[in-house]
Amino acid sequence: MPIADYVAEAVRELGPRVIEDALIGYTDAEIEAEVHRLHPGEIGGQTPSKTVSRVLQEHASESPAYLGDEDLYYRTGPNRWAMWEWLEDRPRDDRHFEDEAELDDKLGQEGRAELRRHWIRERRTILIRGFKDRLHPPITCRTCDFDFGVFYGEFAEGFIEAHHTIPIADGEQTTRPEDLVELCSNCHRMVHRWAIQHGELLTWQQLREIVQQRRRLQGGEG
Repeated sequence: MPIADYVAEAVRELGPRVIEDALIGYTDAEIEAEVHRLHPGEIGGQTPSKTVSRVLQEHASESPAYLGDEDLYYRTGPNRWAMWEWLEDRPRDDRHFEDEAELDDKLGQEGRAELRRHWIRERRTILIRGFKDRLHPPITCRTCDFDFGVFYGEFAEGFIEAHHTIPIADGEQTTRPEDLVELCSNCHRMVHRWAIQHGELLTWQQLREIVQQRRRLQGGEG
């Protein structure tokens, strides 16, 4: 069996490690130890940690060593790894959008899983890095023009969230930075709230029109 299969089996056997509701993952050494526990003597004695580390990096899209096929792992911290599928399987991750009960009532199981996959894809580190690298200050929300730096001060300059504009339902495309749009936290959440209530994503242009209409009604600037 290829070493990559041993590593994947070991990480799945370890399972999600959660502290204070955060997935913290496992170190290379912990994963290596689990490989040997599951298959003592089957892989030629001691497996160097660098081999496990290489396997993890080759199957993590945020890593420069990514081979481009299976995207299984992501970093939770220095030399710590978790599996994307753990996020997909954790109902509590839905709290980033709405209450879990609302997801159940509005979307059903298939739609709920689709929205969760959409969120996971938006948060991949290598994708977000490439997206933010192409932004130029001042960085503001595309829909409401909110500027975190202006409102909160210097420490918040450059903060923005990335929203994926291509729905998962359209197929598993290769995601590019240009497929993302910058939204403030409120607008990002409202886009997904609309998806929960209407079964489809709201475009940032549509949300901007809603914001402008509300401002006109309230006597503010459009």
